[in-house]
Amino acid sequence: MEAARALPERDGVAVALTGRVTSVIIPISTHSLDDFEELVAAGPARGFLRKSALSTRAIGAVLDNSGSGAPT
Repeated sequence: MEAARALPERDGVAVALTGRVTSVIIPISTHSLDDFEELVAAGPARGFLRKSALSTRAIGAVLDNSGSGAPT
């Protein structure tokens, strides 16, 4: 187990991935944004999508959205 922890430090994998791996949170629900608006606004989510609006285009719109809010 100790060898596994040391591996990323030894070969630079962790350093290399730090600048390349990102996470984006997009809550998806059958409920409307009105039901979760405060939680979405207060959290790290990039935006919100209703499940019925879920598509690659809608996800792309949320990812391209630099301001607050997102398509629903």
